[in-house]
Formats: sequence, C-alpha cells, structure tokens
Amino acid sequence: MKDREPQSTIIDELNKSLKDEALENMDVLTVQSIAVSMGIDETTLYRWLHNDVQFATELRAVKRLKEINTEILEKFPELAWTEEEEELIGEENLEAKMNAVQIFFVLAEAKDRHFKSTDS
Repeated sequence: MKDREPQSTIIDELNKSLKDEALENMDVLTVQSIAVSMGIDETTLYRWLHNDVQFATELRAVKRLKEINTEILEKFPELAWTEEEEELIGEENLEAKMNAVQIFFVLAEAKDRHFKSTDS
C-alpha cells in the first residue's frame, strides 16, 4: 500500500501565497499568525476549516480573488501599482497586504459568527 501525500488545505495554499509575496525585510504572515493575533488558536482555526463550510468557502474565495487579480494584471499591466504610486501611498507590495487584510476579514467574520453562536 502506497503512502499518500498529505493533501494541502486552503490554509496551506494561502500561506504559500503570502510567503511568495513577502518582502525580504518583512516577517512572513501566515493564516495562523493572523488568527493568533486575533485570539484564535490553531486548533480552533482547523476546526472551523473542517466544520464550517462558510469559513472554508470564504477562504477559497480569497484565493480565487487573488488569482483573478493576477489574471487581470497580466492582461492589463497598466492597472498595476507603479513604484511612484506605492511610494506616494507609503507602502510596498500592496497586493500582498491586501491579501492579508482579506484573510483577516474572513477570520474576523468567522470569529464573530462562532462567538455569537456560543453566546446564545
């Protein structure tokens, strides 16, 4: 019997994406590190992933939105942030930061939903 490779989760895929976009002098964000900063432990995170269809679907939507954004920028490179625009805004690698913010909002919504359901 062959040993199966563990199947990657949407969290693994988002972490890879965040790592690929990280700047050299920036700590690499992960879904887990964003969750921990919000008071969500890793056990809870994976319990939601496996038991909360809405949570898993929303995380997949974050990944799909990033893929769509990449496709659009490949077709229309003039829509990408220029170095001057990033400098004016005072931020580098805005796409990576927007991706992390989207993950934050998905986690915040799930946290709110789960804590409300336990309060009732």
